Amino acid sequence: MINVPYSNKQLRYYLWTGIAYTILGLITVIIEGDYGVLDWFFVWGILHLIVYAILKRQGWLQITQSSIIIRGFLGIGKKELAFSKLTKKKYFAGDYILAQGSKEVALTREFLTPQAKGILDNLIEKDTK
Repeated sequence: MINVPYSNKQLRYYLWTGIAYTILGLITVIIEGDYGVLDWFFVWGILHLIVYAILKRQGWLQITQSSIIIRGFLGIGKKELAFSKLTKKKYFAGDYILAQGSKEVALTREFLTPQAKGILDNLIEKDTK
């Protein structure tokens, strides 16, 4: 089983905005001494840091021996495609395009790990032979 993590760019966004909002929220609470509208920056920052921790731990794609599982944001909207039931497998314009019935998924090659690329390349090569 291979877990493909989210891109570092996306993870860094949640980390740095979470830190910035948390610091800004703490500064406004300390300076104002009053809980006003700007205190929501602190809450927003903590939420960003929680999302960062979840995404860092979870990954967006999971490849097993028999299927590929694509998770939505925070695990919502999961799609699972069985390798044996795939109706369309091709590589086009830097994307792996996989389809099973009405489910179609395009996976961008640049976001995949070398192991995941190897598995998908082998899957597509088997289909073309």
